[in-house]
Amino acid sequence: MLERVRESLGRISRDITRIWRNGHVVIRQARPGDAGDYIELLLIASPVLFPAVYGDDTRTIMQRMFNQRHNLFGFEHVRFAKLRGQRVGMLAAYDWQTLKQERLWTGFLLVKTMKLGFLARLPDMIEAMRAVGQVGEKEYYISSVATCNNCRSLGIGTRLIREAEATARGLGAERMTTDTEAGNSSAIIFFEKMGFSILSESSFNSWRGTSLHFYRMSKDL
Repeated sequence: MLERVRESLGRISRDITRIWRNGHVVIRQARPGDAGDYIELLLIASPVLFPAVYGDDTRTIMQRMFNQRHNLFGFEHVRFAKLRGQRVGMLAAYDWQTLKQERLWTGFLLVKTMKLGFLARLPDMIEAMRAVGQVGEKEYYISSVATCNNCRSLGIGTRLIREAEATARGLGAERMTTDTEAGNSSAIIFFEKMGFSILSESSFNSWRGTSLHFYRMSKDL
């Protein structure tokens, strides 16, 4: 009898955990007013690269870019995961066609936003573009994905990736790609569990001394 009670309690516990992990997570499109949460999650995803490229003004630059339409950092390419009304995860992504359409406008907005600082940061921006963010034909690129530090292991990242997969297929993409810092073992393990595999390696070497190593990871759709 006691063993049956324990088994029942175990099933109930697993059901509650499943509901917590899946039932209460809502994925929605970002809006301009979400800039603050976007930046916090962006810096969880890339705590070194963005400050190395954009310097002390990273938050200001990214906030202004996020609020603008038709650029690669804009809110149109971002989804949030909400859990009990709180934004707990974020995924930013775009396809190969969007890159072609918005690359020049993204550059123009960066010049407009950064003003004279653009020239000072240009060498590092060029180096970053060489190291990460390349999008081939029929590819859907995940530029950032992150969950809050106290919301790990709740299936939030999985939900975000699954949503991105559905979007990628709808756009006619044949594969998904991302760039992951080589030292971020938890991110590499996560993407491998989602079916991604390492294709190649690249390095970012800032003119100011920051060096990062990346893995290009890919998954066929």
